[in-house]
Amino acid sequence: METKYIIDKDTVTVLKLDENLLKESLPPAVYLVEQSPSGYYLTKLGDKLDAPAREYGSITSRKHRIFNTFEQSNKSIGALFTGLKGSGKTALANSICNLAIDNNYPVVVIRNSFDNSIYQFLELLPPHVLLIDEFVKIMDSNVDNYERPSGANQEPLLHLLDGTVPGKRLTILTDNSIHEVNSYLIDRPSRILYSIKFKTLEPIVTSEILKEHKIKKSIRKQIIKYAGKQQMFSIDILKEIITEHKRYPKLSIEELFGIMNIPIADETYTCIIEEVTGPLASKLPLNTQLQLNDLQDPYEKSFSISVPIPEDDDTPDPDSTIAFRRDVRHYTFYKDSIITKDEHYIVAEHRNGSIIKVRYYVNNSVYYGR
Repeated sequence: METKYIIDKDTVTVLKLDENLLKESLPPAVYLVEQSPSGYYLTKLGDKLDAPAREYGSITSRKHRIFNTFEQSNKSIGALFTGLKGSGKTALANSICNLAIDNNYPVVVIRNSFDNSIYQFLELLPPHVLLIDEFVKIMDSNVDNYERPSGANQEPLLHLLDGTVPGKRLTILTDNSIHEVNSYLIDRPSRILYSIKFKTLEPIVTSEILKEHKIKKSIRKQIIKYAGKQQMFSIDILKEIITEHKRYPKLSIEELFGIMNIPIADETYTCIIEEVTGPLASKLPLNTQLQLNDLQDPYEKSFSISVPIPEDDDTPDPDSTIAFRRDVRHYTFYKDSIITKDEHYIVAEHRNGSIIKVRYYVNNSVYYGR
């Protein structure tokens, strides 16, 4: 044990140091920033952060892109991930942190609000990843500043991100909503180079997880279709759906979802005329949006669409309406039309020889049939 003295003007601090504990560098691991009356210090949380054993969707490509940019850069960069809980933002953030640790960079986590006094402490650290999960809530936890305008409590971050604080760091910020993020962080790539908005689970993520759980293809398709209609579909919702399906495998999807506490979005149905040949070509403009009839259930086997055919004075004649009907089993003869179906279009052949093709959309996505 060796005694050392820190002399700052008239103040002398006496330290007893064990030279065996002194290190030339900060080992790669996860550290938490904490504060005592004497200043900031680090506490080791563990060797790595929790992250999925398997990476789904775009996590792998995104983590490598963001980390590689940081490693190749000679300055600090920022990344902002926003979205609902369970949408994948924390999984991406933690995966980036673990990749950094694998490449000998320490990860520093902040879980409490801070002010400008933290800058001098961060300057002392080697190149590192700085992670602030749910940063809006953390910065707003300063009660004295709680009544300030939205985003004002985040101002200490601005100096940290704009390069005025020496050192090289990748700062990763996550939050549930981008609407509460300080406006000076939005559309400012010099501060936040990467901004990813996680609206819902990626379809490929949903598909990969369902396959991993050995869900039958027919059921997978229906769950993926359901997920695509939701503005909020998280990993937690998907896990509960999988568990419930395994518990009651004989229930249809409608029965399964019927009493579950999960979001059910209203579907919107649209048909657009994409091609018209024959005598009707001059009467039916392309890109005309058609009215859908009797289409209340997305799992129905058929639907009808009314296409009013204008007379010479451009007035639609109700008696000249073509009604489309799709049937998954065979061609359907319906009034004046013969209906066929391919992967992209619903096709009607009028008695005068005209061919009308329409593309069918559910929730603004092209519908390819079941």
